[in-house]
Amino acid sequence: MGELMKTVIPFQEDYVPSNIVDRDDERMAVKRFLEPITQGQPQLYNLHVTGNVGVGKTVLTKFITRELPAMSYYIKLTEADNTFNKILYKIINNLGVPVSPYNVPSNIALSRMLDWLNSQKLAILLVLDDFDKAPLYAVRCLLHEIPRGTNYCNLLIISRIPTALEELPPDTKSTLRIRPLSLKPYDAETLYQILKQRVELALFNPTAVDDEILSQIAREASTSGSAREAIEILKLACLEAEQNGFEAVTRDSFETALEEIERKSLQETIRDLPINHKLILKCCRLYPRTYEEIYKEWLFKLRNMKLKELSIYRFRDLVTDLKKLDLVRPEIKGHGRGRGFSYYLKLSPHVDPKMLEAVQ
Repeated sequence: MGELMKTVIPFQEDYVPSNIVDRDDERMAVKRFLEPITQGQPQLYNLHVTGNVGVGKTVLTKFITRELPAMSYYIKLTEADNTFNKILYKIINNLGVPVSPYNVPSNIALSRMLDWLNSQKLAILLVLDDFDKAPLYAVRCLLHEIPRGTNYCNLLIISRIPTALEELPPDTKSTLRIRPLSLKPYDAETLYQILKQRVELALFNPTAVDDEILSQIAREASTSGSAREAIEILKLACLEAEQNGFEAVTRDSFETALEEIERKSLQETIRDLPINHKLILKCCRLYPRTYEEIYKEWLFKLRNMKLKELSIYRFRDLVTDLKKLDLVRPEIKGHGRGRGFSYYLKLSPHVDPKMLEAVQ
């Protein structure tokens, strides 16, 4: 690195510090849950840790569980884990169960996995992170069979959605015996302490980011309560300062970092839109275009993609959604006295048309 930063590792999303400066009550709750497992005994219930993005669910869990005996396994689920087979074999591979995922039917593989868990005669902790990214129907059988089939395996489930388990059948809920642990968003003072810690770990000279800038970053991120957002702003500000050869993070570096965060947030918003909304945005790249002109081009795109054609009324509903996100703005233009008006639709000024190039 340059003269400012010695490492970017403390700024990375999956970094777990040697000590954490927050969540004392929650740490005690997780430790109480893990106490029997630490002693090699099964816990009588399972734990569901919930909270918004960036409130420290994964960091808290990894911080506490890394001191457990070797029989603990961390499994991060993704959108690709969308079937029972995929999730089962992902768990089997992480556990190291001697079962081939290609030659054995899933029901037999599950039975052998349960037999393996019972044969260990030790308490095992299975951490399922980003649980809400997998569909509930794909993991429901595992949540039912693991507690029923073995007394030696406990589950610690991490998700953003407090109601992620509500749709489970009553008998599965009864078997699972889940207890919730909800993490609230961080306040500005706690975010400041987290940032202070990361600065001390990442920079040669921690005073290169003064307290006023750290406090401003904390205030910016406190609207979401996300430590992830705060740390990302700090990282970008440090990188910007270093690239410009500065020995300290300046006000300009901070402002540039904020602009980059807003740009990334906007790109993510556009990326996550339903396809119908995305196609409307693409139709708004040329200006001036009336509602009717954009609607006709939108229908043409729907036909080409073999999507269902929708009415002008549904089109206007979707446009209203885009207005609420401030992705498009209407404009009324008169044609002269007595000649009426036309209603136009255009991209909001902060939406760069280049952001739409990848939209299909």
